[in-house]
Amino acid sequence: MKRFFLGLRGGSNIDDPFGLRFETELQAFHAAENLARELSEARPSLQGNTWIALTQEGSDSTYCIAVGSHPVGRPGTAAALMCASPMP
Repeated sequence: MKRFFLGLRGGSNIDDPFGLRFETELQAFHAAENLARELSEARPSLQGNTWIALTQEGSDSTYCIAVGSHPVGRPGTAAALMCASPMP
């Protein structure tokens, strides 16, 4: 199993020091999407200014998933993009 880290970037910056283990990248991505949706409902102030930063252990790539709606998405959906550079 691979270890993935789910941090917050933007309006709130929080690092995930421990990470979670998932069988596949897709499972980790779905967990990050769910976290983004739940944060959007629980903390509306994070909508539009905070991203979930999903990074796999040993990888330089980071997926960023918006908390809340995004201009290209429907309200309440998570928008995702591959960040251009690794997140610290």
